[in-house]
Amino acid sequence: MADEVLKTGTTTLGVKYKDGVIMATDQRATMGNLVAHTDVQKLYQIGDNLGMTIAGVVGDAQLMVRYMQSEIAMYTMKKGAPMTVNAAATLVANVIRQGFYLGLIVGGYDRTGGHIFSIDGAGGFIEDN
Repeated sequence: MADEVLKTGTTTLGVKYKDGVIMATDQRATMGNLVAHTDVQKLYQIGDNLGMTIAGVVGDAQLMVRYMQSEIAMYTMKKGAPMTVNAAATLVANVIRQGFYLGLIVGGYDRTGGHIFSIDGAGGFIEDN
């Protein structure tokens, strides 16, 4: 037992299929190797066609969710059309470069089909299949 390492963290998942995407997360919040809370929301709707999972510093994650929800709502009002999944992932990747300690998945469905993007804390984003 002494040689075992206890690791905790967040599990987030995005799966693309023919007609859309499925996103899921665990619900625990950790502080180091302690489980601080067991019922935490980590999956958010950020637009009518868009969702985002969060992992990382809670305050950064909550700010990113609020920011994306407002930016996407303003985009939709101005353009009269929903933001594409690629555009939302690009926006998150650009914003996250400003020092957020997060790992995110942005997924959704648009006129080109279902898409899932993984976004790291340095602003890199990759579309996952």
